[in-house]
Amino acid sequence: RIGWLLIPTTLIPTMFFFMFGSTMDLIKYPKIKITKTDAWLGLLLLIQGAIIVLHFVKYPLFPQFDSQDFLSHGQYANTIVNQPLPASQAILYQGIHYVLAFGTVLSGESGIFAARYIMGILALLSPLWMFYASLKLFKSQRSALAVSGVYVLTGTLWFGMVFVSGLYPNFYALLAGLFVIGSLANLVESKSKANWFVYLFALAGASLSHHSVLLGIPAMVVYVLLKARKDVSNIFTIVPIIFGVIAALFVPSLFSILSTVYSGSENFSYRPTQASSILASIPTVSNLFGVIQADIQTICLLILSVGFVCLCIRKKKAELILPVVWLLTILVSSPQNNLSWRFSFNAILPLIMMAGFALHSFTPKESRKYERKGYGAKAFILLLVIIPSSFMGSW
Repeated sequence: RIGWLLIPTTLIPTMFFFMFGSTMDLIKYPKIKITKTDAWLGLLLLIQGAIIVLHFVKYPLFPQFDSQDFLSHGQYANTIVNQPLPASQAILYQGIHYVLAFGTVLSGESGIFAARYIMGILALLSPLWMFYASLKLFKSQRSALAVSGVYVLTGTLWFGMVFVSGLYPNFYALLAGLFVIGSLANLVESKSKANWFVYLFALAGASLSHHSVLLGIPAMVVYVLLKARKDVSNIFTIVPIIFGVIAALFVPSLFSILSTVYSGSENFSYRPTQASSILASIPTVSNLFGVIQADIQTICLLILSVGFVCLCIRKKKAELILPVVWLLTILVSSPQNNLSWRFSFNAILPLIMMAGFALHSFTPKESRKYERKGYGAKAFILLLVIIPSSFMGSW
């Protein structure tokens, strides 16, 4: 059983190898040098780890929140342990269930209980995916660190998807999407054989994640087309994506899954906030406030995202346009009813990337580069607002 489960499960550790090898230049320089950025990133991991440990101490067996997804994913893992699924059913949905099944076999526990701890480990390491994608896309360690900081301290995305709603495949798809974005940005800069291999591996991993990973494809295509204006050879990087999308159209289960997404009856039960009630006529935005559960924090994210759009218009760089197109794709493709709550969760990721980059660009040092005055103090005030609101609201 462990033999055939090991193949899809090795996607995660292999992603780590490629991310660290690419980020820290381990292939060229085997000696690892710890920098201040590494220390700050380690501190973020400690903070997130402490929150996860405290959660498991209080809820060691059963989840805090009652979501049917926790039970269904555990049952999927138990089913895969006993009998492998057909390859057609594994595409765009079952990747995380193979990982959970592998952990179930190793731990000897039922998939329902083992899945929570396996996802807890994945959630703990998830800031590394965020840092990797932001670093390769924005070409700045400080910007990547700011994005990772917003991701960890807001907590809405990783805590909400893993511990509140049980959206395990969706969360895995976001990580796979970040890996594809990072490897794509790396390939655009240097088209070496190694970068091509990592990029194709990332696409293969994304194909086993979840159909929501398709929402990032238009953004990546626009990014490549803009980069192709300076180097026409960049256009070849989207060829594997196009072939992948065409192949996905022949997956029998894809259309049935998408029909369920747009015509199902499952709703996410959350405590309505004042803003979510006011914006009830705009389901996606209303659910965004609802799933974050902190109106002040959501407003801060949106304000910073607007600031990011202003920077995008001013600088006109492809790497800044990517998260904007990603967010617009999610909003446009979202169903305009209560089923949009899953899309609202997905929209938080590009919002975090935009907010983190904007927060860093408004610091005093970055403001001086563009002859902006006073933005450092404003960013600091926003930081003081967004972090306490995260702990008072999201947590």
